[in-house]
Amino acid sequence: MTDTVPPVLTCPEADTIWTNIGGAPYYFNFNNFEVDDCNITEPLMSGFDELDFLELGEYQDVIYAIDWCGNESSCSYPLLVLNPNSVDEHAIPSLRFQLGNGAAMLSSDLFLELDISLIDMSGKVILREQVSGTHHRMEINTLPAGAFIIEAHDRQGRRSVFRFVKQ
Repeated sequence: MTDTVPPVLTCPEADTIWTNIGGAPYYFNFNNFEVDDCNITEPLMSGFDELDFLELGEYQDVIYAIDWCGNESSCSYPLLVLNPNSVDEHAIPSLRFQLGNGAAMLSSDLFLELDISLIDMSGKVILREQVSGTHHRMEINTLPAGAFIIEAHDRQGRRSVFRFVKQ
């Protein structure tokens, strides 16, 4: 009897590489798999070559495996390359950002009127709202895994930018 069961791979929902420069080398480090009677003969492979230089942005990584019986499988996940030094830009006084309970929350000690945009890493505006008050809650639990930007503009032309990663 021949084994026809492919290897079982479990990719992460998302992974992030943090770098202080314009990109980072890719290091393959994946060990979330199960083997059966045929084991895995080929090393697990990524869609990227070891030490490929990835510029800042969002990528889709694909992990491949082949076992001794020739069964193949793959899984994919978003891979983010981000610079922690450019995470936030704050020009609107007292405006704070927090993630929690499936939502992005903006709060302030002052009453503010804001134009808020939720933007993905390709620059596409997913949601645009005009809000006023001291607190605003934006539901993010339906967003796919990836990196996003919340950009807020007040009536005086000031801008605050908050970047976050949804797992």
